[in-house]
Amino acid sequence: MRSLIRLMVLTVMLMMAGQVDAAVIVGGTGFLSQADANQLETWLGEGPITITNVYTKTPGDDSYTFHAAVDGKGRTFSVIEVLGGYNFSNPSQKLNQQVVGGYNPQSWNSTNTYNLTPILIDRTAFLFNLTTTEKQTQNLDGTGLYQAFNYEFSGPSFGSGNDLDVRSDLNNGYAYHASYGGAGLNSSITSGTSGIYDELTIGRIEIYTISSADAVVPEPATLAIWGSGVLGMSLIARRRRSMGMATS
Repeated sequence: MRSLIRLMVLTVMLMMAGQVDAAVIVGGTGFLSQADANQLETWLGEGPITITNVYTKTPGDDSYTFHAAVDGKGRTFSVIEVLGGYNFSNPSQKLNQQVVGGYNPQSWNSTNTYNLTPILIDRTAFLFNLTTTEKQTQNLDGTGLYQAFNYEFSGPSFGSGNDLDVRSDLNNGYAYHASYGGAGLNSSITSGTSGIYDELTIGRIEIYTISSADAVVPEPATLAIWGSGVLGMSLIARRRRSMGMATS
């Protein structure tokens, strides 16, 4: 009997690892890959998450279109395609195509104000570069006070530099190291080098809301009651996965 219970527990653990530990993407377009979503889940550090697409840039969109779709939707990942660009202080330094973005733990709005975080434990936002697998957290000194900028004439905008900003046409932007990534102006999220700022040409943009799985793995004794053998474990795994998706 003990051997059977061990086998059942091992089976459900393996199933959970394959079915739940990977981030779930709802409404994606294929721009954000499963591997990218898994990386964001790891950086967020909350365990399994479901991310739901609430905005995809289309031709003719501007900052008003962006805010109409995302304002008041809770915390989000902004995923931004950089088609190219250059460092303003060194125009010969060209930027490669890459995918960058940021995690905003607060809702976007159009009040033309910053999300300010004077309390250090509230500085949970971060910038990311999915191409180079770099993550930049908010600074813990005075510069890290500025989390995100809720500007009606900008798309997603982070930091006081701004560290990452998409302009009103959603086709151009810039990156300037100020509130994220440590002290000193030496590491923009797009070029990783010093300079005044990186001028960016922007392609695709997608915004995803985030929900964390809140189901609890059943104890071994409960597993035996729920069903017999692998079939019972399969039902439990499916129930946990459906509960996670139901929160999206």
